[in-house]
Amino acid sequence: MLTLDGDQYRWSHISVQEYFAASFICFDTKAAQESLLLKLYDANASGRFNHLLDLCCDLDYKIFRRTIIYKLLSEFINYWDGLAYASCEAVSIPAGQVERRKLLNFGISVEFVLLEKEARQVVFREEQGLLFAVNVLLTRPRARCPLGLRIHFTREQNLIDILGERGENFILRKKAQPDEKFIRRLTKRLLELPTSQFPLAIDDSLDTPLNESANFDKTSDLLGLTGLFTMGDVQRCRKLKDSIEEERASNRERAFIFDDL
Repeated sequence: MLTLDGDQYRWSHISVQEYFAASFICFDTKAAQESLLLKLYDANASGRFNHLLDLCCDLDYKIFRRTIIYKLLSEFINYWDGLAYASCEAVSIPAGQVERRKLLNFGISVEFVLLEKEARQVVFREEQGLLFAVNVLLTRPRARCPLGLRIHFTREQNLIDILGERGENFILRKKAQPDEKFIRRLTKRLLELPTSQFPLAIDDSLDTPLNESANFDKTSDLLGLTGLFTMGDVQRCRKLKDSIEEERASNRERAFIFDDL
């Protein structure tokens, strides 16, 4: 389990180290456990703590549900009830397409960028994401493509993927599949835009070709490239959040009673 590295010992495998870290958080930190879990979640945009969070979920699901899952649900419901995509709902884009994009866009940051010459055939892993030429999505790509897609990893998407792999029933597997004809047509259109419009995010702005009615739904498919899962039915998420709030209130009441004994 331990190997000698110079004059110091270190863990022979990082998963062993993570297991002991998760055990410490779940069994030895007592009152600080919830705070530590939330700090891990907040710091996990890069996915560095994915395995550690997964282990913590295994070791103490009740607390994990009451803290991290509750925070994810709260963030999602606040996002859903907010103004995101309200402008798209006000124009001629079908409501079903807007709801689908809204689901796929939660916790996701994707933007089109113009690439340097040396980056036009390559997929780069950045500190918190991926950058690749759009032509890697094609079966028969051109030799080079000056248009790239940057995918930013987020703490929300990392947690959604962890929970999706665990089979949580409020998480859905993404089914989006980018359309090659659309990608070729969109690439040509975007390369006609002035360079000042880049980077060009996939968001709710109406002042972009990405959200024209003919392009809107197929542009949403590109959000399926980030992560394997997405949040599911909004009403199910609301019910689960309400259930966790009842548990939290009950736990506070019990703690208050025991403090008075």
